[in-house]
Amino acid sequence: MLGVIFYLEPHWFRILWGAQLLLLPILSGILMVLVQGEDRSYKFLPKLILGSLITTFVFAGVIQVIECFDYNYGPHCPIPNLVSIAPFVLFLSGTFVFGGLVGIAFKGAYLLINKNNSYEKI
Repeated sequence: MLGVIFYLEPHWFRILWGAQLLLLPILSGILMVLVQGEDRSYKFLPKLILGSLITTFVFAGVIQVIECFDYNYGPHCPIPNLVSIAPFVLFLSGTFVFGGLVGIAFKGAYLLINKNNSYEKI
């Protein structure tokens, strides 16, 4: 629904452009944690950090390929090196991890609520 509104009236979203770019990695980080079946926070962190790094490296690579096709470099497309995309990858990885920490807080609250609500039925 929001995609259709964004397509029809894109000037409505100009003020939110930075928030939209940060919202996707934050939500992805939250979903990375909520999908896992763990119940201890120290079990989430290695998977979250590794998943965020892999996801952002793939995302940066896809962006580089899209730029090559958009600017019609043809066979002379510059090959991205790790040093040139590292700041972008680290920034997005930090955003993913922040979203994952928010997801850990949600999951912890959910586990605490379910643990306290397990009373016997009368």
